[in-house]
Amino acid sequence: VNGTLPPCQGEQPTPDCKTKCIDGYPTPYAKDKHFGSSVYAVRSDQTQ
Repeated sequence: VNGTLPPCQGEQPTPDCKTKCIDGYPTPYAKDKHFGSSVYAVRSDQTQ
């Protein structure tokens, strides 16, 4: 994908989840969560 950021280099760790909203955000964190209705699996092989 073309964009303004440089390409990723290798794998990066997943950042920790934040459990609070930005100061001034009108909806409390607990009321602003959304959940998926279904799940699916993604194969780990990277053949193209």
